[in-house]
Amino acid sequence: MSADRSHESRDGHALVLDAGSSSLHIALFAADGERVADRDASEPPGPAAAAELRNFLSEVPAPAAVGHRIVHSGPRLTGHTLIDARVRALLADVADLAPLHVPPALHVVDAARELLPDVPDIACFGSGSAFVQWPR
Repeated sequence: MSADRSHESRDGHALVLDAGSSSLHIALFAADGERVADRDASEPPGPAAAAELRNFLSEVPAPAAVGHRIVHSGPRLTGHTLIDARVRALLADVADLAPLHVPPALHVVDAARELLPDVPDIACFGSGSAFVQWPR
């Protein structure tokens, strides 16, 4: 299911994924911080997240990194961190601390890791101050 993006360069673009309990905000930023593209998913985060993300990725330059806003990290993860199998497991273990938010976010993490297996995924924790402000 990985997105074939081998023909495109990764010029420092950052993909930002903000999964809420019923929403998924997707944005791509250039290295200088300029927003290249964004989209609000048509479906809540869940099994459809991979298709939504795949469609978005087919329209934009390949990202060099993926940032995920995750509401709650539990006591063992206290700062932004690279998501590997251990961190993914720790997040699953504390999903009951924010059951409306963490499980949907993990669907999106899994979709991004599957679609972009060679791109690092970073978890950014907190409820009120995601590292991206969405225009309303």
